[in-house]
Amino acid sequence: MNKKWMFLVPFAIYAGIHFFYLDKYPTPWWDEFFYTEPSWQLPVKKAFIATIHPDIGHMGVTSVLHGRFFLWINVVIFKILGYTLFTLRLQSLLAGLAAIGLTYLIGKELFSSKMVGWVAAVLLALSTLFVGGMHTGRPEATIAFLTVLSLYLLGRARNGNLWLYFGAGLSATLASDCHPPSGV
Repeated sequence: MNKKWMFLVPFAIYAGIHFFYLDKYPTPWWDEFFYTEPSWQLPVKKAFIATIHPDIGHMGVTSVLHGRFFLWINVVIFKILGYTLFTLRLQSLLAGLAAIGLTYLIGKELFSSKMVGWVAAVLLALSTLFVGGMHTGRPEATIAFLTVLSLYLLGRARNGNLWLYFGAGLSATLASDCHPPSGV
């Protein structure tokens, strides 16, 4: 069997299981709708507006809790696929799967060992906190992906490529924007 398939087949099975259970586990909770509703409201009200909580201090429109990058990705997903429990969790799942792949690459490149990359990716994929973050409509998995992407680009920039340094900084900045209080 080709060595590439030894990684791709288990990863495809892992991803398939998560896609199947995305709208089944865990039970929906208020926070998921709190973080995704502004994306759903944008096409209708022409602003990122949250109506499911009281508008204390005009927070419904200017909420610093809703990072714009996270919301814009959701706008695209909702425009294409609609607003369902599956679609409001889709960004988190895709970001989580990408973070696992990048974790493999970081481990492989840092230690010049595919085995280290495998172990790092498997440990992340089996982390209950990480899996929980991949199954909610909150920005944590997207933040994790952007943070890991920033680290990966920073590691690749060791050869002096300024564009990779720029990409690392931009990725870290977008991670902070996804959930501004976490970036403080």
